[in-house]
Amino acid sequence: MNERFELRLDRFDKMRENNPTPAHDQDNLYKEAGHTRNVCFVLPEGKRQFFNYAYLVSVLFEPSDDVNTITLEFTSHTITLKGYRLEALYMDFFDHFPRIVTTTDPRYAAAQPNDVVVTDIGIEKNGE
Repeated sequence: MNERFELRLDRFDKMRENNPTPAHDQDNLYKEAGHTRNVCFVLPEGKRQFFNYAYLVSVLFEPSDDVNTITLEFTSHTITLKGYRLEALYMDFFDHFPRIVTTTDPRYAAAQPNDVVVTDIGIEKNGE
């Protein structure tokens, strides 16, 4: 089977379990220390882009009562993440742990009352 078909089966299984959203789980973290690390951002339409942690300059966490924001400044791009309960994800970025960050439809955020939920990923090239 190809990877896309397996991903759809996985989503179907999660929908059958009444949880169609990808969770912030240990599968999206690096298992142990290493030298070369990248983080991949998966947009809702399936587009993906990864960045090397070596070029991560700063990370800003902005809490609020409604939607939290994390701004990642790379040397070439600025990534803006919006969602719910993002402080744990911020702390994971502090240690360069996240490998894959995906968006979740905001309507499913209430179904995950204790999990990190990223509802929007914005990627902008610096200087444009």
